[in-house]
Amino acid sequence: MKRVALYARVSTKRQADGDISIPDQLSQMERYAASKGWEVIASYTDRGVSGRTDNRPEFQRMVRDAISPEQPFDCILVHSLSRYSRDLADSLSYEKKLEAAGVELISITQEFSNDGSGNLMRKVTSLFDEHNSLETAKHVSRSMVENARQGFWNGSQPPFGYRTFTAEVRGAKHKKKLEIEPKEAEIVKLIFRLYLHGDGTSGPMGIKKIADTINSKSYRNRNGNKFYTSVLEKILKRETYSGTHYFNKKCSKTGKQRPREEWIAVEAPVIIDPETFQAVQMRLSANSPKKRNPRQVSNKLLLSGKGVCSGCGQGLMLMTGKNNQYRYYTCASKKLKGKSACNAPVSLPEATLDQLVLDAISEQIFDPERLRALIKETLDLSGSRQDQARQDLKRLKRELRTVDKEIDNLISFIAEGRQHSSVEKALKDRELSKENILRLIGIKERELSLPVHRLTNGQLDKICAAIQETLKNGPTAFRKAYLDLLVDRIEVSASEVRIRGSKQALAATVFDEKEGKKGSVLISDRKWRTQEDSNLWPLPSEGSALLLLPIQHLKMSQ
Repeated sequence: MKRVALYARVSTKRQADGDISIPDQLSQMERYAASKGWEVIASYTDRGVSGRTDNRPEFQRMVRDAISPEQPFDCILVHSLSRYSRDLADSLSYEKKLEAAGVELISITQEFSNDGSGNLMRKVTSLFDEHNSLETAKHVSRSMVENARQGFWNGSQPPFGYRTFTAEVRGAKHKKKLEIEPKEAEIVKLIFRLYLHGDGTSGPMGIKKIADTINSKSYRNRNGNKFYTSVLEKILKRETYSGTHYFNKKCSKTGKQRPREEWIAVEAPVIIDPETFQAVQMRLSANSPKKRNPRQVSNKLLLSGKGVCSGCGQGLMLMTGKNNQYRYYTCASKKLKGKSACNAPVSLPEATLDQLVLDAISEQIFDPERLRALIKETLDLSGSRQDQARQDLKRLKRELRTVDKEIDNLISFIAEGRQHSSVEKALKDRELSKENILRLIGIKERELSLPVHRLTNGQLDKICAAIQETLKNGPTAFRKAYLDLLVDRIEVSASEVRIRGSKQALAATVFDEKEGKKGSVLISDRKWRTQEDSNLWPLPSEGSALLLLPIQHLKMSQ
């Protein structure tokens, strides 16, 4: 008696959830085996998995069992070859493995002879199945792209922090959009806050520290599992949270990113404001191992990763002497490669150079007069965003009035006794549209309710004094975090120090202090430009600044 295994598969989750196709396939195969007098040993089913890939758990388990030394069955039954595979190369590859193990593959709806013409027909059928699958995928992809262009969500699981709701019903199709899942959204906000500001006892946290913090407080993802660092990194990089989700970014088959012009932007409810999201991306980029050695990120040396020798452009490293009694920033080229590696190597006492840089930033950059023009520019930008939100709100309210009139007209039709299924369907569609418009109005009104920062002269004086105090006497972690924010590069020579930094970062720091976020530091774009005064400073390029500090009074190390 021949021992057989049954394999059934459906491609879509809708078919799998309906639980129709797989039971039908199995029952037909069982009847076929019974008619032949064969014994069914096992059955394997893959639900909602494409036949264009061999990454199917039950398929792989079946193949492993088939070629195992125990060889529990003699043949595999499938409803049709398309259930087995829709990729010709995969089909031929696995059939050879089965053939070598003496296991036969039989389709109960397609009979092929065992001669050359039968093998040819089997290959032609497999090729046709692959072609048909590709054509179907092309049409499905086209419809999904159009669905995204219309602003709807395409079927997959929504990102952590969101859930879906039915925005419109078109025939049997429920068109869905994203809405905020309140509990998950609070966890997302916490993750971003810890990455930028920390928990109030230290500076900004790294991803590993965030994982330890939120897991220790029993926060869990939607599957009830703890957060891995890889999951947290994806959350921090997900653009959806700032209001725009991009569909069609990657090819589902290869996993490669598509050209930017093929991406489809879909509006999403904002969980993280765009400024905060951009600040996080800048910090992630700055701390990337591809751009910055991880030891520099965690290094407690105040100017780690920032200071460079102007003579050769290489970084400064710490050199110690007398059992760590003497500590110097010294040219790495000279230290590691010898004197000939740098024409003008520098070596300065650590404490002296640290204090010089901190004093310069504290006293010269955080000067109230110097910051007023910078803050005005930032406020103008915030005002323009609110102007756009007001325009969007007006448009949405016009759309709401139009929908209300349409709903009133449809209700009048029904009240007059002219009921019809199409009228009732149109009324439901209009009511769903109204609900969606009201959601968007709520989002815009919340944006407008956010205060536009205004600083009096007295407030600005207090803020600058608070930041100066933190830079001079605050904990090392906070001082280093401020430098990471404000300073992009410190070029040191025997006669001067050149400091570059970010004007957006300055504004973010000032507003954080106004909000009362003690010691919090926002990382942002590194292109600050200080205002010119009677002591004109040379500016290297638009959007960036050069602060020159004379250091002739410093005692040089031999």
